[in-house]
Amino acid sequence: MQYGKDYHYVPVTNVKSGKVTPVRSNVTMLTTQISNVIFIGTLGIDGYVIVDTGMPHQAEEVIQTAKDLYGSSSKPRAIILKKESTF
Repeated sequence: MQYGKDYHYVPVTNVKSGKVTPVRSNVTMLTTQISNVIFIGTLGIDGYVIVDTGMPHQAEEVIQTAKDLYGSSSKPRAIILKKESTF
């Protein structure tokens, strides 16, 4: 896989960066810098969905969180990416 030339670390953060927060029984949120990654699925069971994927260079943190939540051999059924907001 190759990333585009605009894929680079963004030097911003949030005091909650790296925090995993349960939202509902089957919804968990991971804050990565200034973005939230949402995991939807039953904890410990294969077949979850990831909504958004965080900030550049955060893949390892997202993968490790998924392994911690759903098991090391678990794979997502879907990854839903949101379009970047513009103002």
